[in-house]
Amino acid sequence: MNILLVDPDEYFHAKFKEKFLDLGNIRMYDKVEGLREVINDFQPNIIITELLISGGTVFELLEEFKPELENQHFSLIVYTKISNLEDLVATMEAGVSRYLVKGQDTLNDLKSVILNDFNYAR
Repeated sequence: MNILLVDPDEYFHAKFKEKFLDLGNIRMYDKVEGLREVINDFQPNIIITELLISGGTVFELLEEFKPELENQHFSLIVYTKISNLEDLVATMEAGVSRYLVKGQDTLNDLKSVILNDFNYAR
């Protein structure tokens, strides 16, 4: 399984990699610029992203990657510090597979979602 984490927090990168390394190939990225190339090169099964990313937002990603999401080339999970209902509803309506909140949902919760909700071979 290829998992791409798009998050501006390098501390979180280290924690994420430590927790998820056993699931397959992990790649970290921290901004919107150049993301298309990273996705094309890495071919992730799952993209986990913060809602606000350097240079843009998940809403911009959803618009750009709508064909890939609709054709299930990869799944997109939002794992963010932002917990307001409006953002949750907007992202779910736009095609995000799951929306988890940092601080309420742990990395163990996120890992359980990946293992239980997505049927990707390791």
